[in-house]
Amino acid sequence: MKNQVLLIPGPTYVRPQTLRAQTGTLIGHRGQEYRNLHRRIVEQLRFFLNTKADIFILPSSASGCMEAAIRNGVKQNVLCLVNGAFSERWAEIAAMNGKKVDRLEIPLGKAPTPKLLKEKLQSKTYDAVTLVLSETSTGARAPIEKLAPIMKKYPKTLFCVDGVSITGGEPINVDEWGIDVFLFGTQKALALPPGIAFMSVSEKALEKAQTIKNRGFYFDFLTLKKAADKQQTPVTPPITLLYATIHQLDYILNQETLKKRFLRHAQMAKMVRDWGKNYFSLFTNKNYLVNTLTTFKTPSNFNTEHFLKICQNQGFELANGYGDLKNKTFRIGHMGDHSLETIKLMITTLTPLVENSLPQPL
Repeated sequence: MKNQVLLIPGPTYVRPQTLRAQTGTLIGHRGQEYRNLHRRIVEQLRFFLNTKADIFILPSSASGCMEAAIRNGVKQNVLCLVNGAFSERWAEIAAMNGKKVDRLEIPLGKAPTPKLLKEKLQSKTYDAVTLVLSETSTGARAPIEKLAPIMKKYPKTLFCVDGVSITGGEPINVDEWGIDVFLFGTQKALALPPGIAFMSVSEKALEKAQTIKNRGFYFDFLTLKKAADKQQTPVTPPITLLYATIHQLDYILNQETLKKRFLRHAQMAKMVRDWGKNYFSLFTNKNYLVNTLTTFKTPSNFNTEHFLKICQNQGFELANGYGDLKNKTFRIGHMGDHSLETIKLMITTLTPLVENSLPQPL
């Protein structure tokens, strides 16, 4: 099998320079050198997210941050906006933590609308609302610019947002959107190895945590805040991954620049969709497309699993549909540090494979 080009929605390609950054000498996580590293990462992430909020660094996946938002921000009632597998995961996490969960169910491939959100918020008082900004199972981007003004009319309700598969590929405006908890990992559009998660946490969310019992230990906002104020983490952090993180953030902000990075993601998304629509239909509603991944719907008599296997044999790993969408869709992750040249090579390589795999008309 050829060396694989990872075009799945994470983990994704990591530049060799970033991988090598992990080989730095280990340092003590309670010393000044670590505090300097921690502070630099927090400062750059605040710039990245357009926020003045606290930033917490966690040795966890982003799913852990989902649980943190629930345990610290929800005393009783939570509204979960569900339009795919990962937004459903957040609702399940809330239920497993004993919270009363209301689901606003949206069809797969679509996103919540301001009207639907407003109706739910008018019907009941919620401690928090959870939103997956980019639903990785479908590639649907929520219209947060239109949802945020609705949320601001309910200042006692926390606005918790998952930015896992969009952060690093599109602009994020935490403070402008009034987000109280914004969470994401490293292995998608940031183009870092997996193993770390980050959260921005507002003052309002910290105040809410003070009123909630049984927040646990590992994800307790107040414990995390106490450590963060000293440029530390409560538990031993993955120091070598943080070396890679600061290296990559420096690269994105100071070499590539956010403007060029976001433009490249938009160009890759257009290139993939312009090609794929010659053979497949977009699964995701055209009004809710994210620039980091694309989900194509395959014909009923198309062998999706076999197609993905032959793509892999040619060196390109794409992702099958997630959950109920398996073998009905496939996903292409055009995110992180992939280039337009890589996407062009994928198209050149996969076009004959697609044409040979599609059912022939009678």
